[in-house]
Amino acid sequence: TLDRGAGSLDSIDRLIVPFGHNFNGSNIRVRAADDSGITTNVATILATTAVASTAKIDLALTSNAQRYVRIDWPTSPSTAYEIPELVYTATLTPTIGPEPDWLDMIVHNTQSFETPSGEVASVSRGPDRRVFEFVYRFVSVSADRAIFELVDSECGTAKPFYLDPPFDSESSICVKMTEDMERGQDRDAKGASSAPVRAYRLALAEHLA
Repeated sequence: TLDRGAGSLDSIDRLIVPFGHNFNGSNIRVRAADDSGITTNVATILATTAVASTAKIDLALTSNAQRYVRIDWPTSPSTAYEIPELVYTATLTPTIGPEPDWLDMIVHNTQSFETPSGEVASVSRGPDRRVFEFVYRFVSVSADRAIFELVDSECGTAKPFYLDPPFDSESSICVKMTEDMERGQDRDAKGASSAPVRAYRLALAEHLA
């Protein structure tokens, strides 16, 4: 049971459980309420759902902002389940997409040593990582700018967040910014409007933890 604290709370609409759980083949549900016992103003934000045999869970929740949230397994309560990490979050989607030809590549975590004879020995230091670079131009909608500003202020280069890559067929990826987010003015006629029109550049790398 998660106590989200008192006062006004941001709504959550998504549940992510990364690799390492043992839910496969089980039924889960998520409920929210005003009390920790989940008895007052109870809302089922994820109906009983069978978890497929997959290593990662990423499910939509009914948007909710109540204080207490509980995940449980109503059909097999005696099973000992293991949860490496549990993420309740909200999806923020700008109305504008990134500029074409964005960077999306694999960086190999390899360290190489060259001997005096010229021979090279290479050692894999860890998993490969996916790296992105996105540029957003002419961001004039205030709600769009607020999304970028929130990512910059809340995460910066210190904290990871989940990214949905531009193609809807891809699953979410936990990433961190590898450089400070670049932000600039992006209007041909600078005095044409009193509202800012921004350009943003984000350099991201898959977060391994």
